[in-house]
Amino acid sequence: LTTEVQRLEESAQPFDADLTAARAQRDEAKEQQRRSEQQASEEARLWRGHKERFDSVHKKVAAHMRSGAESMLQKAEEKVKEVQRLIQENKAEGERLDATAKDAQRAATRHDISVAEIKENQRFRRLRRDLEAVQEEVSQVSAQLDNHHDTKSMQTMLEKSRDTRQLIVAKRAEQIGKRSSAKEAVARREKELKNDQYRGIDNKHRAKMIDVSTHAAVVKDLETYYKSLDRSLMKFHSKKMEDINSTIRELWQRTYQGHDIDSIEIQSEHEGETATGKRIHKYRVVMRKGDTYLDMRGRCSAGQKVLASLIIRLALAETFCLNCGILALDEPTTNLDHANVESFARALNEIIQQRRAQSNFQLIVITHDEPFVQLVGRAENADYFYRVRKNEQQHSVVERQAIADF
Repeated sequence: LTTEVQRLEESAQPFDADLTAARAQRDEAKEQQRRSEQQASEEARLWRGHKERFDSVHKKVAAHMRSGAESMLQKAEEKVKEVQRLIQENKAEGERLDATAKDAQRAATRHDISVAEIKENQRFRRLRRDLEAVQEEVSQVSAQLDNHHDTKSMQTMLEKSRDTRQLIVAKRAEQIGKRSSAKEAVARREKELKNDQYRGIDNKHRAKMIDVSTHAAVVKDLETYYKSLDRSLMKFHSKKMEDINSTIRELWQRTYQGHDIDSIEIQSEHEGETATGKRIHKYRVVMRKGDTYLDMRGRCSAGQKVLASLIIRLALAETFCLNCGILALDEPTTNLDHANVESFARALNEIIQQRRAQSNFQLIVITHDEPFVQLVGRAENADYFYRVRKNEQQHSVVERQAIADF
């Protein structure tokens, strides 16, 4: 039996070659269909370009008609005719490509059916040869039974052969049933393709593919825009941080009278992103002495904290509020010693001199520190100030007083 099976497999090899060739034809037909669809998509893109050019020409024609430029109108009409001719040519070419795509799809379907039929025929022939071989073997065993004395042994071999035959017949029937089912399924699918539900399915598929390609291009452009915007924002952030720290260092060195801190600055650290993709930055104020940087939190006095807070706010105002003329300070000298109060007043006077040319600049200072008011409220800065006090009835009274009478 083993030898016979090997012989049968060798005889089936020519059919395997036919099956391989059919599969290659099917793959080639599918590739042709893919190329046709790709070419049709490219033609659709060209049509959109022609339409956009046509719309642009139409707008120009309307503008020229309103302006009365007849000569330019004639040229525009000629261009419109040329564009219409191109549209008609492209439309005809598109219809030709549609017909080519449909032919390619039908050819691919026929190739698939042919491959299935060849495969089923090969199985049927192989089973038929197996059946013939088993029948031949049964005949030989029956002949041997007539001439052999070991009846029991021959009877066992005969039963095994019959079982094998029944198994092969069952397999043959199963393959025939599968083949019939496959043919019926192909017939149903072909009938379904002719229904209204699938009518024009090629054009619908092509339109959806164009939409998908367009959306993919839009997503890619948006991603490129997002990356460019993110880089620009980070660059802007770094530039503004440099400007703020430069102003902070300048104000600190002009104001602070101590020698334990050379300057202060704001440092930012990137700590990842949120679930929506927004960047998370952590800001902290550090003080510098030589080449050493330390966090100010927990290491500086109350006066140093107040002075640093005032200087940082002034730096932020100088950087981001150039068009905003109002600068308000509420009790700015709290916890500051006399030397730092004087230097802070000098820094405010310099800011006043620098912003004096700004028409909408106003400096509002709310304080109980009269010496500080005397340092800041000089005659060249203001003519008067307002004093708030309580009268005998404990009501607040606002009095306007001249700087010269302070």
